[in-house]
Amino acid sequence: MEEILKLFDLVPRDVPMIAVSTILFIILLKFLDKRLFSPYLALIEAREEMTSGAEVHASEIKALAQAKSAEYNTQILNARIEAMKRKLEVLDNAKPEASKIMERAEGEGQEILRNARWEIKEKITSLKADAFKDADSMVDTIVRKLSEPASPPPANSGTSIN
Repeated sequence: MEEILKLFDLVPRDVPMIAVSTILFIILLKFLDKRLFSPYLALIEAREEMTSGAEVHASEIKALAQAKSAEYNTQILNARIEAMKRKLEVLDNAKPEASKIMERAEGEGQEILRNARWEIKEKITSLKADAFKDADSMVDTIVRKLSEPASPPPANSGTSIN
């Protein structure tokens, strides 16, 4: 054993001192572990857990928000489809009514046109009759004037026409 001690440049009295130092070091290590290292490691783990927990919580919230967004988009799409169906249904219901209104308006327009044509025809007939009456009266007047004896020319007042 002394050879081993000489190898490390130690004396026999150094052996108990090494043993006592080792025991004191182990006691100090246990004390520091209980009072310093364990609480410090616990704080670091809690901080890591909070950080990763917050990330996990944020991921869960993000996934929930995406699910809600997809759900809302689906509801909006369904509402648009339903609105389009209602619009098409209203248009389909309105087409026959619009067709009836158009037919009625067309009939009324035809009736107004027939009445206007009849009135115009009557007016033309009336105007022709009036024109014939006026023409007959003019012819009568002309015939009467031509059949009257010729009246002497008016007296010259001293001027002659040559």
